[in-house]
Amino acid sequence: MDPFLQLKEYLFQGHNVFLTGSGGVGKSYYINQLKKECESLVVTSTTGVSSFNLGAQTIHSFSGIGALKKTDTLENVMKRVKKTKSMERISHSKILVIDEISMLGQSYLEMLDKVFRKVRGKNAIFGGIQVIFTGDFLQLPPVDDEFCFHSDIWGALEMKTIYLTKMYRVNDPLYTAILERVRVGRHTPDDNRELYKRYFAYREMSETMEREESKAENKENIEKIRPTFLYSKKVNVHEKNMEELQRNPNEMLIFQPQYVPGKSEEDIKKTLTPLYLKVGAQVMLTVNMDCDNGLVNGSRGVIVAYENQALMVKFLNGSVMSFPRHEHVCEEDGKVLYKIIQFPFILAYALSIHKVQGSTLDFAVIDIGHSVFESSMSYVALSRVRNLDGLFLMAFQPHKIFCNKEALEFYDRLK
Repeated sequence: MDPFLQLKEYLFQGHNVFLTGSGGVGKSYYINQLKKECESLVVTSTTGVSSFNLGAQTIHSFSGIGALKKTDTLENVMKRVKKTKSMERISHSKILVIDEISMLGQSYLEMLDKVFRKVRGKNAIFGGIQVIFTGDFLQLPPVDDEFCFHSDIWGALEMKTIYLTKMYRVNDPLYTAILERVRVGRHTPDDNRELYKRYFAYREMSETMEREESKAENKENIEKIRPTFLYSKKVNVHEKNMEELQRNPNEMLIFQPQYVPGKSEEDIKKTLTPLYLKVGAQVMLTVNMDCDNGLVNGSRGVIVAYENQALMVKFLNGSVMSFPRHEHVCEEDGKVLYKIIQFPFILAYALSIHKVQGSTLDFAVIDIGHSVFESSMSYVALSRVRNLDGLFLMAFQPHKIFCNKEALEFYDRLK
């Protein structure tokens, strides 16, 4: 049966569902399609990027739990929940989606169950809320916690599994096959040879960039799109972005986000920060604007002008488009929770590997070397690009490609 029809059938029958598969197989696409057909669907995610892409909230914001401390008890968590609009949201929820489930720890899952039971006054798993968990446990794991599939709650949910296998993100059959083996830590010597080629491609590209930068500034060089650097640590991302932005001689453009409250006032307002850009800055599109022409979330471009309150951006496919501020709307049950009005771009000289889980990049420079410190980190970074031509490696050590054994055993049991 078609996976989407199977998903709808499971929901109609009242089952909980685990929608899984490798990066780029369409998990987010299915959820977005389901949102159009199911008004009672509440979509959340464990990450800010994923929740933004889905037009949703983080599970931390939705539940009112926020960041969970090891010393937290149900009593003090409930005090936090009661100070938010979460009581109403939880009480009225029928079907709840949690995306990027691999990054939700066992402790958080168990606290969600306790809070939902308490708020809804029902001694049933998740207070009787039907759930859809989406994600891939062979991607990034939770921070300072165990995988949530270790919890008794996971088993008690009795989820039906839909394992997606058709690849949509990667359009290169050779690279698709390599990624399938990299995901489970079973890459071959031939795979390593292909990846080593991308290390030499990076060296060649770097030499070309150095020659271009030594020349006098000209319009062609300013408008050239560079690959995004992916780092494992946030500090390296910030340093690279600020360093490159400061090197740009053009005037700094500072854009304050506009927050428009709707049905509720969200904590997200406190986290909003200005967007710092310049003409000539390397940027990444954060929304799907024109899918037919390849202008989607993750498309790379460079700002070529700012005029009439709009940014002119040149993309990798050669097109130049004008962008006014974009209205990002977060809805629940057809009601607007809040809106954020801002240009749909972020600086893209560099991004963190954690930040890009769930995203697609046109091309990237990745360090598969000493900086890799977590299982599946190499796979998540490598699987962001669409093909080998879009991949450049500043370092490559094959032993830095490894996955979590517990996650691998989980999928072996699942199959």
